[in-house]
Amino acid sequence: MLNLIDLLKIKGIFLENYKIHLATRSRSNPLDEYIAGNFKEWQDQQNHKNFQCDFILSLISMENDKWLFVGVFKVLA
Repeated sequence: MLNLIDLLKIKGIFLENYKIHLATRSRSNPLDEYIAGNFKEWQDQQNHKNFQCDFILSLISMENDKWLFVGVFKVLA
């Protein structure tokens, strides 16, 4: 079975310039924000100090230790 890191390496993506963001329920549910089309804005409100990198690989926590892959975002500022 392939894991996420193996799949990324196949695509030539190595995590040296990436931060993995594991979105979990805090003040609001990130899954609800994703479904509503507001996930990027929700993620943008996170602590910018945590995202001092070139790219963010985002996953949303689901029930039973499952994660939803949201996407890869390039940090512009």
